[in-house]
Amino acid sequence: MYSKAILKKIQGFPEGEPFTANMFIEIAPHTAIRHALARLVKSGYLMRATRGIYVRPKMNRFIGPVPPSSEEIVRLKSEGETIGITGAEAVQKLGLSTQVVLKEVFLTSGRSRKIQLENGREIVLRHVAPRKLVLAGRPAGVALTALWYLGKKGVSTETIHQIRSRLFLKSLRFKKRGPFDARLDEGKTPRSKRRGRRWPIDFWSFRMKRKENFLSVCRTK
Repeated sequence: MYSKAILKKIQGFPEGEPFTANMFIEIAPHTAIRHALARLVKSGYLMRATRGIYVRPKMNRFIGPVPPSSEEIVRLKSEGETIGITGAEAVQKLGLSTQVVLKEVFLTSGRSRKIQLENGREIVLRHVAPRKLVLAGRPAGVALTALWYLGKKGVSTETIHQIRSRLFLKSLRFKKRGPFDARLDEGKTPRSKRRGRRWPIDFWSFRMKRKENFLSVCRTK
């Protein structure tokens, strides 16, 4: 009875999206959950990513079952904590370094620990002060982490401009396009709905200036 209820709930999860064993506490006792998941892993229907985390894997015709990403696993293992990336990864994401980060390390507001994955990889969670996780999970947070990592001697005007351009491209990539965006693409300033006035072009560069000022302050600290 428990096995069918657990399987039915798993079938409602998207393929490739990891889940924890605790998600079934409302429908079955711990022992039944553990045995049901173990049987599904043995049959190949589920993949065990690490202790307590499972996934109904997506299949790739070249590599077979695709494991969940490290970010997804860390998110499930660190509920209630603030998680951020390291400075080395931040500078790599912003194109300030071509060095490949081999060791998977995440910053956390919780305790330092390691997560051993079933495929032999290891994820390290390193405790840091709350100020090191300001704006974590946001593009501006990546920039701030990169600046802390580079230090005063490693930050130049060119560095600031490169970070600014990267943040601007990210904002364009994820920005929802409205009916006035086509006019902006043509180099036209959209009209205000009130009295047909045109909005000043400085209004559209306001967000860009805020980011530039933010990065300048970080550099001087």
